[in-house]
Amino acid sequence: MALFSKHDLDTFDTKKKEQNTTIDLALPEEVIMGTESCHIAAFGDLMGDIITHAVVQSKSLVDQPIADAEEVLGDLGPTVYALLYINQSGLINDELDAKGRRFVSHSVVRLLKYREGAFFKLTPKSKPATWLTAAVLKTLCSASHVTFIDKESLIDKSFSWLAQQIQKDRGGQVRELDWRLSEDSLEYRVMLSAEVLMSVWECQRVAKADHIRLMSSLVEYLRSNLPRIQQPMVFAKATYALVLYDPEDRVLVRAVNTLRTMRHRNDLGQFYWAEKAMDVSESVPFWYQPGAKASSIEATAFALLVMLKTHAQREEVDAIADWLVAQRNENGAFIGAMDSMAAIQALSQYSLKKRNEETVEIDLSCNVSSERVTGRQTHSFKFTQQDATSPKSVNNVPVGHKLEVLTKGQGLGQMHVNVEYNVPVDRNANCAFNVTVEVKPTNIRWGEDMQSNPMCFACNIGCEDSSAETGDVNTESEVRYVAVKDRDRDAGKLPVSPGRRDSRGRPILNDPLKAYMHEGSSGRTSVELEMLTGYFPVGPDVERIASDRKTCFALRATDEQEVGRPTPASVVVREANLAQPSCALEYNPPLGEESLQVFCADFSNTNRGECRCYSAYELKLNKVTDQNQWVEIDATVLSKNKTGTHAIDPLDDIKLITPSSCSCPHFIFPAGSEVNHKIYLLSPDVEKLVDRKGQAKYRYLLDEKSTFMKVSQPGISDSSFINHAMLQSAFLTQRNC
Repeated sequence: MALFSKHDLDTFDTKKKEQNTTIDLALPEEVIMGTESCHIAAFGDLMGDIITHAVVQSKSLVDQPIADAEEVLGDLGPTVYALLYINQSGLINDELDAKGRRFVSHSVVRLLKYREGAFFKLTPKSKPATWLTAAVLKTLCSASHVTFIDKESLIDKSFSWLAQQIQKDRGGQVRELDWRLSEDSLEYRVMLSAEVLMSVWECQRVAKADHIRLMSSLVEYLRSNLPRIQQPMVFAKATYALVLYDPEDRVLVRAVNTLRTMRHRNDLGQFYWAEKAMDVSESVPFWYQPGAKASSIEATAFALLVMLKTHAQREEVDAIADWLVAQRNENGAFIGAMDSMAAIQALSQYSLKKRNEETVEIDLSCNVSSERVTGRQTHSFKFTQQDATSPKSVNNVPVGHKLEVLTKGQGLGQMHVNVEYNVPVDRNANCAFNVTVEVKPTNIRWGEDMQSNPMCFACNIGCEDSSAETGDVNTESEVRYVAVKDRDRDAGKLPVSPGRRDSRGRPILNDPLKAYMHEGSSGRTSVELEMLTGYFPVGPDVERIASDRKTCFALRATDEQEVGRPTPASVVVREANLAQPSCALEYNPPLGEESLQVFCADFSNTNRGECRCYSAYELKLNKVTDQNQWVEIDATVLSKNKTGTHAIDPLDDIKLITPSSCSCPHFIFPAGSEVNHKIYLLSPDVEKLVDRKGQAKYRYLLDEKSTFMKVSQPGISDSSFINHAMLQSAFLTQRNC
């Protein structure tokens, strides 16, 4: 069993058919203790995780889809390649076959939502996308081997449209209206031509005369421009397209050799393709190593396909596949749709080649052990031909120790060691944009002509000089567009009637959300706007905004529901090439819409936030009253150890308040002189209030941040400190206090 890990030590014994692997699970020093967990999942085949998560469990394979159509394609494409592989390798059974057909049929129906005429679009309102149409056609042709696909309606018409995008008067360039990357360039046009050629060839359109002429134009364009290509991903795609067209082409020999010169080798002996080498020493723990970009994964996947087609040495192919497997996410896919499709296609062909070369059935056993304080913990996995794609797992794996993995037998399987933990980090440390958010009520008087009201259409309301800022975003000179989508909301169900009024006759208008974005060096990027609780977008106002200059855009929303305790909403900026979001921030409702905060740890988290100044007093509790669901405690300060903004002196009186639903302090601490021990309060800073006469009143809120201590002698506490949770527990058990 081949075990692929991102940071391990391997030894092999080919005679005994054994592999020993050591995986160090030492956590980073910044870890927040108590947040760590570890889970192991093993499969007897490289496609087992894809089949399990997509077909059996109906999970999404891609964690962060950048656009709607890509989300569907990111699930459908890899799963189709995995299903074709298990069919060809004999690992399919009747149950998997039926579930696989249903999954593919359902995904194709979802994909048709983004089809208009003969082409496909990223969103229902996007422009025709040549690159997306080529990718969809390639996937549909493969899916036709799994379930029924109407080739005449879905495939033939789309290929006719694709052929019309070839500009013969421009040397075979392909026309594009929806640019996937940040700019129109030679590199992009070569990649687009390669993608169209791959789609035509893999769909076996070689019997049609017009498509033969189409391929000839594309091939000549690739041949003439290939020497000028510098990006590894583009070069790998173009080389693979030429391999498909003519494996004996003399140009191809030079191209493959050039492709080899672009590769990098890490300390584990693995090969990968990237614009810059990830120079990380083997001694650096995996937690501190930067992850691969989607472009690097896609480039390495196509390089693996090239090496498989050109019959490269086994050691070279294994070294590439090892690196690819180590980049997979816990679902078996990768970062986005395009890199996941390419990588799973490459790994499925690699697995099939290995099975055909070895012509053996799967018979794998794996023992995983870890040293604990209480002794060695061991768990075993066993895989055969019948259950190779079924997952076997173990939870609560100890972290901070080394895992010893002993694998025996024959076959090509994989193991995922998934470690999760929290560390205190600045979530915007890698933010490429300067994003700020402002929310305020919009007050617009309705006129007789409702359609003339600026709230009835997308207008970037509230943006200063919006016409000068936005400019013409449709020209080819504009670069780096930002696609906007509303999260957790179906665009087909957005309310479109901004003229509704509440019972007081006040128009229910929007709170425009504005983000000012400065230039950042990114590719295609999305801005995800989460609505405040009770608010709903009027319509999809913004689809694309320019991100190569300072840009203001606004979003219309209506407050359609009353919310007792509004909570912040998020704005997240994601780059398509990265697994993690690059920018994230929160915005709050407008002033005046905040509800009264309830300081109960178990009922609300509105009081959680940054630390405030603390006060520490020795108190004597005098009087406790329950007024209108609030407990008020009169106390006298006997001495002060620390005070915040409240200028207070010994023998001054203060008031403590807490919701009666949260605690019952006077049950725990009797008031008056009968108290024979000292009581200390450690509390957040005082809240300054005013009464009806304008006199300042100070209240100390007893919440989860407050702590009482009973002290019988200075420096010695006669009991453990009493915190908010204990006060609440006392109240719940003694209702008559």
